[in-house]
Amino acid sequence: MKALIILLLSFSPMISHAEDYCSSVSDKADTERAIIPSSDSGYKVSGKGRAYFYSAPDEKCAIKNLFIIPGDLVNASADYNNYTYIMYFTKDGKDVEGWVKSNQLTPTGTGIGPSDNN
Repeated sequence: MKALIILLLSFSPMISHAEDYCSSVSDKADTERAIIPSSDSGYKVSGKGRAYFYSAPDEKCAIKNLFIIPGDLVNASADYNNYTYIMYFTKDGKDVEGWVKSNQLTPTGTGIGPSDNN
C-alpha cells in the first residue's frame, strides 16, 4: 500500500504539468481563435477511424476514450491551429464539447443560426 501511495505521488507533478500546459494552450486559443458563423456551423465527421476530443488544441491534450466516429454530426464554433471546437449531442441528449482535429471534419453547408445574407 505504501508503495502505491509513493507511486501515485510521483506521477502527481507530471499530471499537474500536463494540465497546466493544456490550460495555457486553451487560454491562448480563446484569444486567437477564428469564430465560425452559426449559419455555417454544421459539420460531419469524415475519414476513417475515431475523431478524438482534446481539452485544448494540441496533440498533448488528447482526452482518452472520448471520441466521435465518421458520419456523426456536430456543431462547430471556432477554429485554431488545425483544430475545431465542436459540440456533439449524444443519443441520450447529453452534450459533449471540445476540440477535434479539423481535417476530420467536413462542412455540411448547414448551421444552427441565420445567415448574414438573409
